[in-house]
Amino acid sequence: MLKQTATKPRFGRIVAVEFRKLVSTVPQRILALSVVASAVLVAVALLLEYEAIFGGPVHWLVISFIVRMPAQYLLPPLIILLVTTEWGTRSAMTTFTLVPRRGQVVWAKGIVAFVASSVTWLITSGVAIGANAVAFQQLDYPTAELWVPASDVGKDYLGFMILMASAFAIALLIHNTAAAIAVVLVVPIVT
Repeated sequence: MLKQTATKPRFGRIVAVEFRKLVSTVPQRILALSVVASAVLVAVALLLEYEAIFGGPVHWLVISFIVRMPAQYLLPPLIILLVTTEWGTRSAMTTFTLVPRRGQVVWAKGIVAFVASSVTWLITSGVAIGANAVAFQQLDYPTAELWVPASDVGKDYLGFMILMASAFAIALLIHNTAAAIAVVLVVPIVT
């Protein structure tokens, strides 16, 4: 009779599983699609009323900040769901039975949150650049206004990533979906 031994999963496999868990439920899929859809809708609205809103040419980073605003409210709950749904009774038993080292699971979730946040920033920035370029063509603005210093782009990216990292950290700290979402989304508005 052959003796079967369980092997612990490789870290890459754990990360792949966490990527699947990011959009494993219907609410998570809806949130992920809402992030992209809201960016496109805001960009279209800005494009239709560009002259009325801005009155002249603005660089794409301003447009990007406005286009990204809904994502700043929709992505943190997705990250919180990624982290906090793990602590439910059944899924925690399964995950931590297969991977008894919680640190590996937390690192894998952190990588997924980082990649999801970076991709969101890139998508919203790309949508904003496209919308701004179309507006510049339609309104016959000089394209030199499209360029911004790399340090400004880096600061914008860093600010967005700090917001997403704080959502991740608060979810790890609280372990409760509703409470973590309330802390991340409601407390900054109230204070």
